[in-house]
This record gives sequence, structure tokens and C-alpha cells, in this order.
Amino acid sequence: MSEDTKSSSEPINSSPDSVARDPEPESPDAPLSSTDSPAAQESPQKSEPVEAESAPDSQSAPEEKTPSNASGPADASPKAPKGKFSKKEARRQAQQAKSTSPVDSPARSSPKEGASPPAPPSASDDAAPTASSPGASAYAKYLVGGVALAVVVALVIIFLGPKAPEEAPPESLPAPPSALAPAADAATPAATPAGPPPIVLELIPPQPVAPEAVTFYEDGLKAEFGEGETPPDYAKAAELYGQSADLGYPPALFKLAYLSAKGLGLPQDHLKAYEYYREAATRGHGEAMVELAMILANGLKDKRDVPQSIAWLEKAAELGRYDAYYNLGLLSLEGLGIPLDEAKAQEYFRKTYELLQKMVDSSEEGRYRFHLALLYLNGWGVEADPALADDYLAKATESLQVEAERYNLESILTLGLLYSSGTFVPQDLDRALELVQKAADAGEPRALSRLGENYLAGVLVPLDEAKGIEYLEKAAALNEIDALLRLGLIYLEGSYGVEADPAKGLELLERASFFGSLEALYALGQVYFRGSGVTADAAKAVAYFEEASSFNHAQSRFFLAMMSLEGAGVPLDTVKAADWFLKSAELNHPEGAFQLGLLYARGVGVPQNDERAIAYTQQAANLGYGPAQTTLGRLYSDGRLVAQDFVLAASWFEKAASQGERDAQIALGNMYAEGQGVEKDDFIANIWLELAASNPDELEENPEGTEDAAPAP
Repeated sequence: MSEDTKSSSEPINSSPDSVARDPEPESPDAPLSSTDSPAAQESPQKSEPVEAESAPDSQSAPEEKTPSNASGPADASPKAPKGKFSKKEARRQAQQAKSTSPVDSPARSSPKEGASPPAPPSASDDAAPTASSPGASAYAKYLVGGVALAVVVALVIIFLGPKAPEEAPPESLPAPPSALAPAADAATPAATPAGPPPIVLELIPPQPVAPEAVTFYEDGLKAEFGEGETPPDYAKAAELYGQSADLGYPPALFKLAYLSAKGLGLPQDHLKAYEYYREAATRGHGEAMVELAMILANGLKDKRDVPQSIAWLEKAAELGRYDAYYNLGLLSLEGLGIPLDEAKAQEYFRKTYELLQKMVDSSEEGRYRFHLALLYLNGWGVEADPALADDYLAKATESLQVEAERYNLESILTLGLLYSSGTFVPQDLDRALELVQKAADAGEPRALSRLGENYLAGVLVPLDEAKGIEYLEKAAALNEIDALLRLGLIYLEGSYGVEADPAKGLELLERASFFGSLEALYALGQVYFRGSGVTADAAKAVAYFEEASSFNHAQSRFFLAMMSLEGAGVPLDTVKAADWFLKSAELNHPEGAFQLGLLYARGVGVPQNDERAIAYTQQAANLGYGPAQTTLGRLYSDGRLVAQDFVLAASWFEKAASQGERDAQIALGNMYAEGQGVEKDDFIANIWLELAASNPDELEENPEGTEDAAPAP
């Protein structure tokens, strides 16, 4: 039997326990609802116009089955960028958060499954391209863990998550080849950088395996997973794994790492888990190499090392780890940490497919089928085949049912989430709650966090804020990052019956960031930017935003752009602002793309360029951003910069008006009244005009009845 154990193929925010951290889609009925991210609540929806300014692993173990964001920061500050933090915009941003994939918020501006993403202009010949795979975000979010079967959650997001924005009307808008970077001087040859020295991994040559080491290990598996009606005994499992590890058996070291990270049978200690993973990896354990790569990528803050992470993935791939090939394929697809190379990515995916086919033929474990389903869904390494993907998903779900009956906590929780959403199984909310409660009673951190959220919201359970906080506290004690983030913000704000305690709130957010939460980094940046419970410190805020940005957190990039654009906490620098907007637009951040379009329209921070202004506005509109849709409607209606087209104008106005954009509602009402681009209909015209007149957001922001000027190139 091989050492292969449960792994996740979804892009996850890596953490030492390998549990997928991306929140599942919101559902009013499901015990898996996660709160809006700080990015979602803090970023406003409507931006004001800018003003112009100047092979199998060695020593393989017997086959086993291993078990495998929150409200925004507080008070607005007078130093906040202008026009960015009104009540109107906060509500609209929250609405947008529910219509886009939640993530690593992360940075969740990426196109959804099934959507046709726009083709925005590239930054320059050397600039990173727009993300092309679902959930593009921080480097670590692409990593496949070797322990959790959290791929199911990714599939829930893919199939039941919010729909992508509707396909934009056909356009022939330009997509300029360059945005910010000046053209290279052809007469001056580019200097060839020396580059960093190659990473040399310290590996221990294979050692003879003592028979008693294998015996201790196999007995540890029986204790960990239970037999028949016998429940798991993690303390006994840890003792047996320890005896095996003392004899130098790599799979036992790997299991000790998992138990230490989870706090099962051992005191929870992520640093100790990291040490176990590293020791197992140096002894040739492929799955430990993948887990170690996750931690080095975006796990424990003081251990992060992207080049070394990639080196371990490459070594694990040499040993035949399909999940290592899969990760490398995703990274090559995005150019994160390694050169962008789509052809190379497909090679990695083809190798992943070949290895998975062999595993599917020899094992009934569901995770292999889930991974194959993802390849067929995306057309990675194979020709896309949705029907075959569905078949693999159905078989994988059957395997999940069996694994849940064997006390596999991750499988129990995941199955509960599927029953809640009705994905691959008939929806059964009572069964869903029973399973999530069962996992929580056994101490599964994510299950504890989910139940806490449900009690706070009164979803499937009676509303009980005290009980919700109690469950979140239990999950946070196990360093579940969603619970750490949620509680941190609750203590900062003093909500849900909890007395405000800024010191405790900051401590919880710091812990969440230590364990890899980009949303926590963003929240900490907001706390110090606004001085929420602490002394405002723009330098600290920028440091947190930049750290999150280095892992492709789109909202942090956007906020840094706004700070530079308006000189809020940093020197006013429109060139730097344009660069940050570009970097956020590359991650499909709709407001970032829209603001960049405005800068090009006015020649602020970049050369004036109407084509690029339109192209970036188009990108934002395709991503569902109402002000950009209103702007395109006006351009087509007026025939400015584009050929006049009332049909297209009405189409864009309708998209924006349905999101509550008052200017679009007025324009659409007038078009129906005049029969421009739509069939004349006074009744529909009156409906839209009455909606605009009674728009509560407009009354709130314009008490004197003045009309907003919609941003337009």
C-alpha cells in the first residue's frame, strides 16, 4: 500500500493542518455560511471620478485514509480615501460580495467557473497576465494539500456558487498591448540577471525500515480511524506513531505532523507539525514534501519561502506525487513563483492525469476521482468533458459516504456540507446539521467554526449569539483561521454581545495572519489605517497591505492604489496609484480596472489613452461592476469614443440599473419612454424612474436632491 492519503485539489489558503480555508458559497439554508470578508465590506462599490493632477515515494507506508472570512474592519477615518467608504458603497460592496466567489476574497475577483472572462489590456510585455484559472489569488491558494479531502468544498463553490456576470454584449473594443511600462529601447540590450542560486534540498538517503516500525504504524492507523463501532483513539494513535517515528519511519513522522497540527491526541503545535513535516520530507516522504511546500508558501509567517516551496514540489513530482504535478501546473498557468508557461502547465496536468488514472484503477478513494473531475471540467491535460467530470464526481461522492462511516472527520464534515447544499446528493438539512454537529463534537475545527456562524445567524439552529461565540472560541483555540479572523473583528467592534477588546481582537487577527490568512493581513492594515482601537499608523497599515499584496490579494492592491491616488496616509503619487490599480486589475478586481480606465481617460498617472480607458472600463463592466456598466451605457448612448448603439446602451443600463445604480435607472427609464434601443413602454419607463426617485441610497447621500455625476471616461 502507498503512503498516499487524502488531499485537496482545490486552490486553498494553505495552513499546517491542510484544511481548505476558502469559504464555501453562502446559502440561506446551509450550515456552511461564512461572513463577508473584510475586503468585501471595506471596499466601496461606486468610485468617484478622479481629478486630473499633474514515481511512488520511497519507504512507502501502508495505505491509509487521513482526515484531512469575516466582517470587515471597523470605523471609518477622516483620512480614508475620498468617496470610498459611504454607507451606500458599503452596502453595495456587500451585495457584490454575495454575487462573486468569496476567497481568499481572496482576492475573490477572479472569473467564476463557466464564465468567459474579459480580455483586458496587459500591463506590459513583462507584466503578469490576468488570472486564467478559477480562484486565482495568492500563490499558496493553488496548492493541493496532502491531507484534507476539501476538494469537495471547491466543487461546491464551482457548481453551487454564485453565478458569473452575464456575458457582455458583443464588442469590438481594443485591447492595447501595453499599459504602464514604457517601450523597451531596442538599441539597448537587456541585462541578463544572474538570478538566485539554485535551492539545494537536504535529503537523507533511504534507510532500512525496521519491521516493528511498520507494526507500530499500522496499529496507529487502526487507533486513529477506529474499527467497526470503535471510535478513534487519537492519544493511542499518537503514542504508536511516536514509537514508529523513533525508529525513523517517515510515514509515522508525517502522521505525527498531522496530529500535532490538528491537536488530536497531542497538544496542538503548528511549529512542531512543521518540524515533523520537514523531517519526513527530508527522509523522502512525498506527501510530507507537498505539505511542507504549503507551509513554506503561505503557512506559518516566519517560515514562508516561495522558492524553497517550489523546490519541494519539484522533488515530490520526481517521486511521482500527482498533487505536486498538479500544483506545478497551476503555478505555471499563472506564473506565480515560476515563469508563466501554459504549454508547460499542460505538460504538468497531463502527467497528473496519467498518475490519477492509475490510482483510480487501483483504489476506491474518492479524492482521485474528484481530482480527475477537476481536470475534465477545466480541460487541463485532457480535452474538457463535463459529462465525464459529472460521472467522476458522482462516484467520488459515493466513496465519500463510505469514508464518512469510518470516522473520517473531514469526510463527515464535507458530506454534511454537501447535504446542506444538495450537491451530488439530495438536499437534507437535518442530515447536514447532524453530520456537522458530529464532526464538531469530535473537535473538527472547521465544523466548530461553521456551527458558531450558524448560531450567530440563526441558520438551521435557533439564534443564540452566546453559543455562536462559544463555538467560535473553541475553533479559534484550535487555530481555525476563519474563526480567528471572525472573532478578531468581533472583539475589535464589540458586537454579538461581546464587549469590545481591541487588544484581544488584534491578537486574534495576528494569529490568523500567522497561519496564512490574507484577509487577516488586510483587516490588520485597515485597523491601523483607521486607528480602530489602536493608534493610527499608516506605515504599519501599508506594511500589512503590501504583505497581502505580495500574495496577490486584490483588495489590498486596490486599497494601496486609493491611498496613493488621494494621498491618504502616504504621499500622493498618481503614477504609483496607476501601478497598483493595474496590479489589482490583473487579478480581475472590478474597481481596480474601472479606476485605471478613469486614469487613462484623464491622463492621470499614465498617458491619456481613450482605447485603454474603454478597454479597462469594459473589463470592469464584464465583471459586473455597476458604475462601469453605467459608463459604457452612456458611451454607447452618446456615441462617444464608440459607435452609437442604443441597443447596447440599453443592455448595459439594464445591468447597472438592476444593481441599484440610480443614474442607470434614470437613463433606462428615459430610453423606455422614448423607445430608444428598446420597445417604447411607458409603464416600464415609469417603474425605473420611480425606482430612481425612491432610491434610498440617493436620498441618503444627496439630501438636497442633487444628482450624482456618473464616472465616465
